[in-house]
Amino acid sequence: MLFIAGPHSVGKTTIARQLQDNGFLHIETGDIVRKKHQEVAPELEFHTWASGQHHKFDRFIADVILNARAQIEQSRGVLQDVLVIGNRQIGGIDYLLQNIPPLDGRPNLIIYVEADEQILFHRHVERPGRAVDGLTFEKFKEEVLGFDTRMGLEKIRDRAHLIVYNEGEMSCCVDCVAKFLESNGYHFHGRAIEGNVRNLEIR
Repeated sequence: MLFIAGPHSVGKTTIARQLQDNGFLHIETGDIVRKKHQEVAPELEFHTWASGQHHKFDRFIADVILNARAQIEQSRGVLQDVLVIGNRQIGGIDYLLQNIPPLDGRPNLIIYVEADEQILFHRHVERPGRAVDGLTFEKFKEEVLGFDTRMGLEKIRDRAHLIVYNEGEMSCCVDCVAKFLESNGYHFHGRAIEGNVRNLEIR
């Protein structure tokens, strides 16, 4: 499996959407967790509820991945691998790795995307559908990026096989990720891979 992790508004979903046409099953853990939150505790503020779950929703994420993967395999669709977006705890990644068998010959890779906090703040307030009334940079750091820190995002960064800096053109960041995946046996059609190595930290 492939994991793309990083702080809020760094571009994880955008990267995944630009890669998914190459046979990747794109799974957003945040969507799964938010759905579960609405089912079991809609009266609680989401971040408060999620912080206290301690991986209780990991099995729901695993079930979604297994079911979606089975549907593709049964229909004989193209599936290079599963691309999981949004994990903020290394325990959640470890749970998925332990409970979902890998596709034949495919590695398990963690890609961590990061950017300057000011860049993240501006992307966050410009993103459609975000409640940003009265949100200052300091409040964003404390509440939004602080949530990432409290969830243990740094532990995922420590385990990452690739760190890519998304501070310029998104296409450059996507090409960097694609180039790294190509070096690990994945294939891309109709895409010129020209990743700028200055944006990469390969481990």
